[in-house]
Amino acid sequence: MVILHCFVSVDEDVYDVHLFRHFLEHYAAQGIDAFVFDLHTNVGAEDRIALFRAMISEYPAEVRNIVVGPYTSHLNHIAYVNRFLAEHGAPDRWCVLVDADEFVEFPGGAGPFLDACASEGCNLVIGNLVDRLSLDPPFPAVRPDEPLGAQFPWSYPLTRQIRRGVDRKVVAVRGRFSCVEGKHRLVEEPPGLGERERTFMRLIDRIPNPEWRARLARGYQQREPQAEGIRRCATRLPIHHFAWDAVLLRKMQRRARMPGLTHPAEIQNVLDFVTDPAPLEARLRRHLLVPAGSFGEPGDFRRGNGSS
Repeated sequence: MVILHCFVSVDEDVYDVHLFRHFLEHYAAQGIDAFVFDLHTNVGAEDRIALFRAMISEYPAEVRNIVVGPYTSHLNHIAYVNRFLAEHGAPDRWCVLVDADEFVEFPGGAGPFLDACASEGCNLVIGNLVDRLSLDPPFPAVRPDEPLGAQFPWSYPLTRQIRRGVDRKVVAVRGRFSCVEGKHRLVEEPPGLGERERTFMRLIDRIPNPEWRARLARGYQQREPQAEGIRRCATRLPIHHFAWDAVLLRKMQRRARMPGLTHPAEIQNVLDFVTDPAPLEARLRRHLLVPAGSFGEPGDFRRGNGSS
């Protein structure tokens, strides 16, 4: 059985409801057996809660909690993720952990891929964010009736290069474990895995040749230290990250005002990038990223393929 958990902030200045429709359709097509959602609102937006509940009711899903109050990644978000893992984690069940703007493509579908991982004795699947971007127009509103890949056709390592955050993520786990803030690693894994990988990949991103970039990244990931009781799947999955849309600016502005903010520099980096008046490609070049097309249009979610 494959069960997916997602902590969804529903406020209109945080998340686009059309993106959530794409999210539900995508993971249903990936073969997820059941969904568990915790719905969050900063302001007690009952109308938005009702709207999201109605959409969720069309799927094999439950709304476990309604969380009202200021969002904090290190407190309410990860606390509900780990509560879900404590309740649902089991040796015979895969728990998929994603944010509401993260779209994982499981080769062959979630069930067959995770079954193959289990047959090899693996109990952990890791992925990396593939930030999706539209250059013209930049940061558009999500449209409900067009595949996301067509709306955001380009990929750039924006999380690690612009935000300067960690893009290593726990995708799925089998057994009883817990995650650190951001789901960048399991608590049971060695500390600093994501931060060290970010440092390495920020250098690798400067290499013009995409084949060399991919080869060096794979080599680094294969040498990542293991922990007792954890065996990672050898395949790193791409997590298509549809966060760079019309809601992003207001979301970051709200996040910057939140009490107990743990990564203020990352939020400010995004705000500086989004509000920069220069053309978007000029902003990317300023951060040592190669021109559009060199990171390129990914093989998944490509224009018009109907993946989402």
